[in-house]
Amino acid sequence: MKKQQACLLAGLSLLTACAILEAEPSERELEAALTTKFRDVRALATLVPGLESFAGLLDVQGARKQGCQATDDVRRSGYLCTVTLDVKTPFTVLHPTLDLRFIKTASGWAVADLP
Repeated sequence: MKKQQACLLAGLSLLTACAILEAEPSERELEAALTTKFRDVRALATLVPGLESFAGLLDVQGARKQGCQATDDVRRSGYLCTVTLDVKTPFTVLHPTLDLRFIKTASGWAVADLP
């Protein structure tokens, strides 16, 4: 009986430890965070005189996660992720690869800062 209790306790401890550790963002979560960030930037551009007409010229059509690594700096928590974007412009689709920091917020993952 003690062996079963010990196994149960070990299993619960392992599950608790896994729940505490935050998993890195998925590709879908990264794409949603980038889409939100670009929408916010476009909204801000409409408020700046002279930039209103340029606000809709760029559109993020997708993002591919290349990899993520947890940050070591406590003051800049989250994950540093390498992401390749599909950005539609009036004449072509660009595929820049960027290193961005993502943080977990109450509403999901968010781009912490842009380069």
